[in-house]
Amino acid sequence: MQKVEVSECEESGDGTQDPNDDKKIKSISFKDNTFTVEFTVVENCCSAFLCEAELVSKSTLNIIYHAYGRHCTCYCKFMLKYTFEKNDFLENLGEKKIPITHVQFNSVRSSRKRFKKF
Repeated sequence: MQKVEVSECEESGDGTQDPNDDKKIKSISFKDNTFTVEFTVVENCCSAFLCEAELVSKSTLNIIYHAYGRHCTCYCKFMLKYTFEKNDFLENLGEKKIPITHVQFNSVRSSRKRFKKF
């Protein structure tokens, strides 16, 4: 199960104040049976987001977002937060658990970070 949160828009002019904030994983945190991946993106201020995740290369969690909607004349920095909950349902049915070793963002290998054991 995944839960996605999107922060309020943070005015950032044309999005060039800190280009390192665009499409950047900021943190991966763990709590009980969940882990949360937070990242920043610079997009059109009127954007809405479609968020998803997939497992690629057998052990890499690929965090994906698609910006869509109306367009404004400004760009904003958004903080997106994905929270995943460990679910043993498939393991209880005999499926093998797939260990996650890395997390990356929108299929960009340079955004890839090592994932600590969950």
